[in-house]
Amino acid sequence: MASLLYLAPVDWNSIRQRPQHLALRLARKYELTYVNPVGLRSARLSDLRRLADRVGGSESRQKGHSGPQTGESARAEIRMGPPFPVLNPRYAPLVGWPVLDGWNRRWLFRQVEQCLSGGAAILWIGSPSLLAESILERTQPQLVVYDCMDRYAAFHSGPTRSRVERAERAIVERADLVFATSHGLVRRLQEFAPSVELSPNGVDFARFALDRSAEPPAWRRKLTGPVVGYHGVLGDWLDYEMLAWLADRRRDWSFVAIGPNASRRSRAFLSKPNVHYLGSVPYAELPNHTVWFDAGLVPFEQNDLTSCVHPIKALEYLAAGLPTISTPLADLSDLAGVIRFAETPYEWLSAIEDSLDPAARTHEQIAARRQAVAGRTWNQAGEMIAARLEAALAVGKRPSPQRHSLLKPSANRAA
Repeated sequence: MASLLYLAPVDWNSIRQRPQHLALRLARKYELTYVNPVGLRSARLSDLRRLADRVGGSESRQKGHSGPQTGESARAEIRMGPPFPVLNPRYAPLVGWPVLDGWNRRWLFRQVEQCLSGGAAILWIGSPSLLAESILERTQPQLVVYDCMDRYAAFHSGPTRSRVERAERAIVERADLVFATSHGLVRRLQEFAPSVELSPNGVDFARFALDRSAEPPAWRRKLTGPVVGYHGVLGDWLDYEMLAWLADRRRDWSFVAIGPNASRRSRAFLSKPNVHYLGSVPYAELPNHTVWFDAGLVPFEQNDLTSCVHPIKALEYLAAGLPTISTPLADLSDLAGVIRFAETPYEWLSAIEDSLDPAARTHEQIAARRQAVAGRTWNQAGEMIAARLEAALAVGKRPSPQRHSLLKPSANRAA
């Protein structure tokens, strides 16, 4: 079984996203090691809790069963951990200072060197980090893969943004295979690589295609009237001003938000009396909460970041049979038959009102929504990617042995 060193852009224990889904599928075919991410910027005060966990230990070796399950088995999955090692690299959380970056690259490489001692067949890069740079400077993997799920530079500004863009370009030029989750990302990365393959996100269809149980969650039993829901990270890319306006406009609706709160801008919305923030829930339990929404929202602002996203939550809402309302996003346009798009606050208001009409929840419409995403599962996405990896390995493509630095030191050391 070929080895695969998986440099993930999100922590294994974070909210379930593309990296964890694909890692679970690829681990069925490869000897996979999951490496938690190295930051693309210097740490902030808000990062201290996460960084404290890293100071405590550089790696965790967790073993579980072979794949995702449902019901009681799903809860066992959370307790037992993933079916592969998870490394938690330590580093000095100051990025963008040339001397310290060089020291960090050497330290980071030493922490993963054992994983590379046998000659890693596949290096999977999920973000343009110092660790990715360090490995590419010092080793020659048989296959280098870059899997881009976000416009990473758009999360940053100033020198950090420029540095992330330079690093990403160098990685794309070095990679043997480049996958991107959206058409916007494909177009951008094609400026640096001759071939970029569209690899959209998938959905854990069987897990989310639930009917409502006889016993709703405790929060649902306390609410009367329609429930308008959102699950996912509460990030700065959500349109909180519009959401707060909706909550004020329709006090007879309950707005429920599930997921980690990563934005100070969310306070005005979450403080509304008819807004109920549940925090994070285990992934295995998420579908039984989502199915009790009466409508699911993808309320993104329209900007450089969101123009390149392919939101998994939209596919999960549809698998649950929910009426789904979204900001107009290019990579959801092929689902226009089952998603209602809205831009202005009044368009959002009208779209939600229509979606809450009982006529929007007929058996036929629920079936149509589920059918629209039934062929877009994570299993299918993983199989497609694994086939591409196998084809590339069979060719025996190996990158140039020339060692080079992906990031040139900058005179401006601000991060």
